[in-house]
Amino acid sequence: VFFAKLAVRYGADACSDMVGRLRLTDPVVLFQGDSDAVVGKACRIPVLTPGSDAAIAQFGIGQGDLLVTPLHMALMTGVVAAGGMRYAPTLVPRPEAVEGVRVFSVGVARALRTLMRETVVAGTARRANVVGLTVCGKTGTAQAPGGKDHSWFVCFAPADSPRIVVTVLVEQGGYGARTALPIAVELLVLAKQLGLLAGGATGGGG
Repeated sequence: VFFAKLAVRYGADACSDMVGRLRLTDPVVLFQGDSDAVVGKACRIPVLTPGSDAAIAQFGIGQGDLLVTPLHMALMTGVVAAGGMRYAPTLVPRPEAVEGVRVFSVGVARALRTLMRETVVAGTARRANVVGLTVCGKTGTAQAPGGKDHSWFVCFAPADSPRIVVTVLVEQGGYGARTALPIAVELLVLAKQLGLLAGGATGGGG
């Protein structure tokens, strides 16, 4: 209810503006070769118009006609982890430095990071509060027509110096905390064991 009301409060224009900043309606080019490319599909975002409060409310909670991809959710989570900056993804390392595009302020990113950390410490994602990692995350449970709910979990770690973003979607997996979250935790623990989080800050399970 809170997020539905928040979306209605800000209105169609503000919601559509953030969709554009996050490039949710754009295909994502992961690799461009001489003869072919690897491209992720765009999300399906309904057109929001001022006064269409029901559609805006549905948008605010990720329901209705809205369809998003795990890749776009990973990129959006990465914006929070990167202090409000969006960077183009790639399948191969880039030899040159990459310039990002600011999506929202450092203050907004910091607030979202705090809220996502609190979700892991005391909210729906407490099973991700792994000792030795300071995980920031958000569970999601999306209704699906004709079947069980889809199970979502997005996260990044470590909180103070992010090195990894993980997004898990289990179609018709039920609650996000029940199905998607444990898979993400396994990936985070494996990443730590492989040394992929080296250089980032780690902390206790609290």
